Amino acid sequence: MNLSDLCRFQTEEIRLKTGKIREDLQQEGAGMGSDAVQHALLVYAFEGAFAERGILWKGTQEVYNRSPYCLKEELWEQAQQHLWISRPQTAGGRRLLVFYEPKAAFGVSGYRFAVIADVTDLERSTRQLFFSGLGIACVLLLLTGAVLCRSIFRTVRPLMTLRQAAVQIAGGAYESRAIVSGKDEIAQVTRSFNQMAGQVQEHMARLEDANEKQRQLLVLRCAINGEYSA
Repeated sequence: MNLSDLCRFQTEEIRLKTGKIREDLQQEGAGMGSDAVQHALLVYAFEGAFAERGILWKGTQEVYNRSPYCLKEELWEQAQQHLWISRPQTAGGRRLLVFYEPKAAFGVSGYRFAVIADVTDLERSTRQLFFSGLGIACVLLLLTGAVLCRSIFRTVRPLMTLRQAAVQIAGGAYESRAIVSGKDEIAQVTRSFNQMAGQVQEHMARLEDANEKQRQLLVLRCAINGEYSA
């Protein structure tokens, strides 16, 4: 149950109990015209309905209050609408909501009342639930970040290996190859790169072989020309 649910529940409960008090007054006070008798019956019925949670006034005079809390009446004394609900306030080390009715529908004019609801445990459980949810969200965020970093590393590492092999081949180390891992698209690109590197190595070997043959031929030609000149 959250604070909104509690307010709806308490509001409905107060309306039902107010109606019950009105019915009791109509039944018990039938034929009794004395205001004192009606007042006594009302206070008795109000005590039975709200006990230590209720405060009852007749005009400006407080006629019933068994509440252990000292509340600031000025917080709600300006309320004009029926069943005004205060914001949570602190009294006696507890967090309280006050439901204030400036015009009590008891069938007897001149009365107003307030009903107190202790929301300390509700606020505590709400805070605990909030921080628990926040902790779970942080853990999930960390786990998601770890999985994402691992995935990025596994994706970037073959590319870095491929780049390193390309730099080595460009520097003349034609025997260099990139390490192939997995069967994904990057692995296919790496295999194609290694095949290309092998072809480049073979081409460079053939060029070196041709250059060596040309050098030997040139040396032989120079030697022959030298003999004829002699």
